Amino acid sequence: MKEVRIIGAAKLKGQTSEQSLPSLLLAVACGAALGCLASLTGNLLITVITALSIPLILWKPFLGLIGMMFMVPFEELTTLGFSFTLVRVVGAVTFICWFFQVILKREKIKTDRFLGVALLFLAWSCCSLLWVINWDQGIVAVLTISQLVLLYLMSRNLINSDDKLRVVLVSYVVGAVAAAIIATLGVYEAGFVTRASVSDLQDPNHFARALCVALILTVYLTCKYRSYQRYLYFISSFLLAGGVLLSGSRGAWLAVLASVAAAFVYTKSKILKIALITSLMMVILLFNSVALKTMPPLITERVVSMTELADRGSGRLDIWMVGVEMVKKNWPAGVGINSFITAYNDYLLKTSDEIRDRGVMRDAHNSFLCILAELGLLGLLLFCMFWLVAWKSVSGLSGDPEKTMGVCMLVYLFFASLTGTEYMNKYFWVGLLVVNMLFVVKANKLADEQVITRKRGAGYEYL
Repeated sequence: MKEVRIIGAAKLKGQTSEQSLPSLLLAVACGAALGCLASLTGNLLITVITALSIPLILWKPFLGLIGMMFMVPFEELTTLGFSFTLVRVVGAVTFICWFFQVILKREKIKTDRFLGVALLFLAWSCCSLLWVINWDQGIVAVLTISQLVLLYLMSRNLINSDDKLRVVLVSYVVGAVAAAIIATLGVYEAGFVTRASVSDLQDPNHFARALCVALILTVYLTCKYRSYQRYLYFISSFLLAGGVLLSGSRGAWLAVLASVAAAFVYTKSKILKIALITSLMMVILLFNSVALKTMPPLITERVVSMTELADRGSGRLDIWMVGVEMVKKNWPAGVGINSFITAYNDYLLKTSDEIRDRGVMRDAHNSFLCILAELGLLGLLLFCMFWLVAWKSVSGLSGDPEKTMGVCMLVYLFFASLTGTEYMNKYFWVGLLVVNMLFVVKANKLADEQVITRKRGAGYEYL
């Protein structure tokens, strides 16, 4: 017994010394990151928040991921200067802590097909810097896409169970509900003469699309779980729907209607179909003259304009015609990442006078057209592979509500991408992450069950 204890103590001492060095290296790395952030921004608040979050994230990087997901819907509200936001600060610290833990613990980094396609897309975006029209905006875009790819990689490895996936979804929903309440109060204080958003820095269309992702998740969580939390998710869906309505984003409204139609086709649940029909009837009632009179004039005007084509899709058709001219001349490789707005003026001169009156330096308002114009045919092919890989993940799901939610999310993101440039926004990647992680978590669960079954068959006993 004594010999065993001595050996055990020696082992424990060796393990302690081995663990002290990795912990020291990790602390130094985080300290270096803290110093860089403080020097780059010159903001004491960033330094203090990062210093307080490092111990928790160092202990559990998953906590940092939860914090990020919570703040994504109202990221513009956390702007700290020099394009830094609290989401980016927490994300940087979380990634450093997670990455060093992976290296020091010699863990295997998990990847999937979607991540492979994302890396190829990032690589081609970097190549486009060789011929990009606007170098500064191109660098910004490459850095943004790099951050999104790293976010997906980190999330792919930190979310390894159904419980963790649920926590991530709930954290995003709670953040979206908070954003909806803040925006609604802001619209109320302004006398309902402005569109809802959490900040002047946030585009109401982006605000609405971020909330719609959470709205789909609340419906999924309501159908998935039967506890008292189900009622909280149900109430949250109304708060989110109110925020989406007050945003006045017609593109988001149409995308949600498309996802509702897709859910009705794919679901086998009679209860869910009844709920979808009820929701659709409520939307139809919005076009009733009596209902419209009770809404703020700004929202009423945008609801009515959805059925009118006199404005040529709020000018989007005119912008797309300029984009088509851009594609004709640059379809092999594009004008370079994030250069659509800069190149817009050059091709505007080749269109009619009516289109020129729409203004200059306009956004593409279509992810597919934007990528084709900026990255050429190969870029569009890689972007389409995003959807193909995500659809394969959905096809691998079986039964409600997972498969129905996956279909809803993909349909929503697809239609949202038709009326907006979404591929560099975090909520777009969060939606694709959720779809892929549903498949990954299910596959891991089935693999664990098969291992347990084989071991039981071999004579093992489990408590």
